[in-house]
Amino acid sequence: AQFAQGDTGFRRTRYSMVVKPALWRLSLRTNARIFQAQKPEEILSILLPAHGITDYAFALKNEHAQREYCVQYRESDLAFLNRLAAEEGMFYFHEFEAGKHRLVFADDAAALQEGPALFFNLANQGLQQGAFVCRFHYQEAVRPSDVELKDYSFKTPAYGLSHKKMGAERA
Repeated sequence: AQFAQGDTGFRRTRYSMVVKPALWRLSLRTNARIFQAQKPEEILSILLPAHGITDYAFALKNEHAQREYCVQYRESDLAFLNRLAAEEGMFYFHEFEAGKHRLVFADDAAALQEGPALFFNLANQGLQQGAFVCRFHYQEAVRPSDVELKDYSFKTPAYGLSHKKMGAERA
């Protein structure tokens, strides 16, 4: 998705390349549409081929109910896919084989397989043969612990409409 020329030295020029999976293309289009009487898998099966993604699979352990009404409103196709999957308790991962890239949707961690071990060398100058990791970034962030939504109606001002969710309840 991106290629750039970096610093040039005495004999070498460094280049930087960012490769993104085909799913990334869904972030480039914003849409507004309605899906009626469809299961989440059916909605995803409409969304993915529209972007040329035909190699995908569902490794779902649980039955997901048909949605009477599902709206994508002014959000990117990728944001909609992520929201729909999150609402249904689904996640996705990529499987890479020689010349193949498959997107797999699952709702249970048992669908994940252990990957191969990778060599980690922080000072590697491109001399290592095979796949290796040269950089790792760990990050933590402060997030809200609870959310409260309040509403007011002029017809019934004494009624305090309030909904509160604690962080542990959202898991």
